[in-house]
Formats: sequence, structure tokens, C-alpha cells
Amino acid sequence: GTTFKIYLPREDAAAPATAIKPSTVAEWTTGTETILLVEDEEALRKVARRSLEAAGYAVLEAADGEEALLKNAQHASDIHLLLTDVVMPRMSGRVLAQELSRARPTLKVVYMSGYTDNAIVHHGVLDAGTHFIGKPFTSADLMRKIREVLDDDCTNPADGHAPAARDVAEVKEESPLDRDALRGIARDLLGELRRAVTAARYDELIELIETVGVTEPEVAARLRRMADLFDYDRLRVILGQGKEQ
Repeated sequence: GTTFKIYLPREDAAAPATAIKPSTVAEWTTGTETILLVEDEEALRKVARRSLEAAGYAVLEAADGEEALLKNAQHASDIHLLLTDVVMPRMSGRVLAQELSRARPTLKVVYMSGYTDNAIVHHGVLDAGTHFIGKPFTSADLMRKIREVLDDDCTNPADGHAPAARDVAEVKEESPLDRDALRGIARDLLGELRRAVTAARYDELIELIETVGVTEPEVAARLRRMADLFDYDRLRVILGQGKEQ
């Protein structure tokens, strides 16, 4: 039974007509380069591919890092840019970019993620200054970002900026990590690590590894390497939860 009355001011003068121009993708966002698209979510991968091909790009498509490495090996011609999700099963986008850069040192990289760029930089997944686009994004946003990176003079593939100091996650990677190396870690912290690995909670695992790094930096570096590779099976073995294969 409520009654609402709305009073609007009267305007006697006719308002000037304003022409509304339809939004269009600028011509400079198109191109003819070859792009390797890596995304584990099929629906998003298909949408991104259609947008890229509509803009004139040649697209190689992969659902994960392993398939992307295979597509790269099978493609003899140039691949100008890698467009990859940051967090994927078995291999992260950053590790994939580093692997591809060995064979293609001039490859440009754009990372995409549902996390904000501040969040993934804070957790050490990517370095500050990387080329990044947040999900969800529009086709126009994606085309502008792709063209921006392709036209950029920067050629450092894995991070998108000048090479930084050696990543702590690569320190002494050649030394195998075993359970004996974990003796210096507090028992309660080991328990939290086991729970995070069991639940595959990447962000929590990274925070715990950073805590380990305060007293055991070399152990933390190797744990971090396995976490970035999403090698949860090996982590479970080392933490005493799984069986050696």
C-alpha cells in the first residue's frame, strides 16, 4: 500500500541531440603474428581464440603447459607471443614461459588470471612489471594488451621486463630434496605444509614456504620450485604423505 511520488525539475529548452558512436576496436589492435594461447578452461580458451583470429592473428591452442610445449615443438615457424593462464594444473604459466624462452628467446609473454596482478605479485607467482591482463576481460581489452606487448621493445620473455637477480626458487635446483632436509623445520609448520599440499591450496602453501625460508632458505627455494610446478605428488612424498614412485 506504499505510495511513492517522484518530482523532477521541468526543462523547457530542448536538450541538444548527442550523437552516440558505436564502440569499435581500433585498427592498431589487429595483427598478423602467431600467438600460442594456453588456457585450461575450455570455454574461455575458445572465446579468446575467436577474438584473436577475428583480429587477424594466427593462433596455436593448448589446454595446459605440456600440450603447449608439444605445440611449440611441432611448429617450425615463428611464435611471436605466449598468452597463458598463470595458474594451471601440473605446470604454471611462469614455468611454461621460462621453458619456451630457451628455444624462443624473443618470445613475448602476456599472463592472464582471475587473481589481480597485485595478488599474484604479492605471493611471488609473477614478478612486478610483467605483462598481465585480469579475467574477465573484453575482446577489445585483450586486443589492446596483445598489440601493446607485441609493439613493446622489451624482449625478456618470462617476466616482461629487464632480467632481475636469480630467482630464489632456482637456487640449487639440481640438489634433490628429501625428508632429511626437512629436519630443521618445526613440527607444527610441517603439519601445516602437509595440510596445504593435501588440499592443493597454492596460496597458503606459498605463504608457509616463505615462513620456512626464514630459517631454511635453500629448502624453501626447492619447495617453492615444486610448488610452482604444481608437483604435489612429489611434495607429498617428501612431507611423508605419499609413496615414492
